Amino acid sequence: AASKAVGSAMAPAAQEMVRADLGAMRGVVVRQDTQLLESLASAAGLPYEARNRYRLSPLPKDAAVARAPGDPARWQPTADDLAGLPMALYAKEESAFLERMLLTACGCGNLRSIKLHFYDGESNELMRIERPFRLGGCLCCPLVSEVLSRRGEAGELVRIGRVRENFDNYPVRCVQFLCCCMGREVVEELDAASGAFTPKYELHTNKACCGPTNNCCGATCLRNDMVFHVTNSADGQPATYLQKTYAGGSDASGGLARCCCMFSNYMLEFPEEASEDQRRLLVAAAMHSEYLFFDKSE
Repeated sequence: AASKAVGSAMAPAAQEMVRADLGAMRGVVVRQDTQLLESLASAAGLPYEARNRYRLSPLPKDAAVARAPGDPARWQPTADDLAGLPMALYAKEESAFLERMLLTACGCGNLRSIKLHFYDGESNELMRIERPFRLGGCLCCPLVSEVLSRRGEAGELVRIGRVRENFDNYPVRCVQFLCCCMGREVVEELDAASGAFTPKYELHTNKACCGPTNNCCGATCLRNDMVFHVTNSADGQPATYLQKTYAGGSDASGGLARCCCMFSNYMLEFPEEASEDQRRLLVAAAMHSEYLFFDKSE
């Protein structure tokens, strides 16, 4: 039988659900759930990290994902806009409590081992990201997220690819990561017949002024957006874009509180030619970057 969510893993019943068909969507909107206990612990300076939860919605037809932080054509949604979107998938982190607390106390909770389960409206698990604990690329142990997808009537989850930190040019990547707040994540598709991985895309994440775009103070009340380029591995040309947005609103304190506690909002547009598996891998790349660069305990 198909994998099922149980107990608290079930998707929230109050939000409208739509069919989770990434192949029919032009993109997705990812909104992290606000968690009160984690927010209070953060305000008190306590090393507490909750298991993350995310809601994935179809990108509206008239919403343009930014090509640059100041792109005049970009969609700048409010918190109410995002909350009103129908939900296609609900993602819930599975991780060990003691590992989360210990690594968070050491300042490296973003490196914790996780399984991120993606459920549809009927609580079927359609996708999973599995990332074991590693020290990170700068210590010669690049983080790797294995991506599994549901197959067939039996609902078996099979591996379709992975997302890994790109530290192939080690000295350059170390300087970029440590000094320029830049990272690269390679999206690789698995050939089931040969067992070989083929690079398809590369996500360029930068938190400051270095890199393809100037993202200083982005996704805050000071500057609404960060924008990350996704390039084709074959030719290095832009394939699509990932936008991290502030999503404030009429209640300015609510958006500011989410920003200060590092609860994220993303918009990802899929390349038109991307297969459904490649679209799932791009979602996994966004989540890989989210945990590595924007987790509260990073």
